Amino acid sequence: MAAAREYCAWVAVSPSGELTEAHEALRQLSLMHSAALRLPPELPVADCEAPDRRADEVMFDAILKRFGCMPFGHYWMTYGPTSIEIKADVVVGDLRDNLAEVWRDLAEGLLHWDAGEPIEAVWTWGFGFRISWGRNCADALRALHWWFDADHDRWNLPGS
Repeated sequence: MAAAREYCAWVAVSPSGELTEAHEALRQLSLMHSAALRLPPELPVADCEAPDRRADEVMFDAILKRFGCMPFGHYWMTYGPTSIEIKADVVVGDLRDNLAEVWRDLAEGLLHWDAGEPIEAVWTWGFGFRISWGRNCADALRALHWWFDADHDRWNLPGS
């Protein structure tokens, strides 16, 4: 829960410079991925009576724009890279969309948490990690890592 709140708080602040934001995105995504791996392996049973809580779409659009500060938007990746029988397809990924989609799924879990629905929050985060934000997180981590590796000086954040 703390990692989700930290990610959403970072998203809510005005962006810094491109390099600083890229470093922070890499750090935040790493923390989120690690936190998700500590969620219960068996998803709790969510209360069917709990209200469906959705992140604000207007806010989503603003967050998507907020990530315009990233050093790149689109990147290439292979879809299905572990499949032996099916040829992997090269597809276009979108870093800004990856980051905003992670925010959306985490924010929805926080809405449950803040409404006193911790089981629904954990279910939302765990289910979303397995089917949605986990892939967005991993794809963004990979793209950012490759971007940093293309110029090793980028790894050294000024002032650190």
